Amino acid sequence: MKEYNSKELPVMPPDTYFEESAYVGEYRDGSGWYVDINLWYPDGESDLTLQLDIRKRGNHLAFIIDDLHVL
Repeated sequence: MKEYNSKELPVMPPDTYFEESAYVGEYRDGSGWYVDINLWYPDGESDLTLQLDIRKRGNHLAFIIDDLHVL
C-alpha cells in the first residue's frame, strides 16, 4: 500500500457502498463469508480491491486478508 499511495491512508467507504457494491458471499458450510471490497481514500474510491475471509471462531470473528490487488 505504501508503494501505491504513500501520502494517504484508506478511509471507510460510504454506507451506500456496502449496500450496493461490496461483494459478500457466505460459505455453504456456514463457517463465514468471503468479501471483495474496494478501498477508498479521502478523495474517493480507488482501484485497489481487498479480498478477505471472515470466519466464525466461537463467539468471535477472524478477519483474514487473502489478497490486495488492482482491478
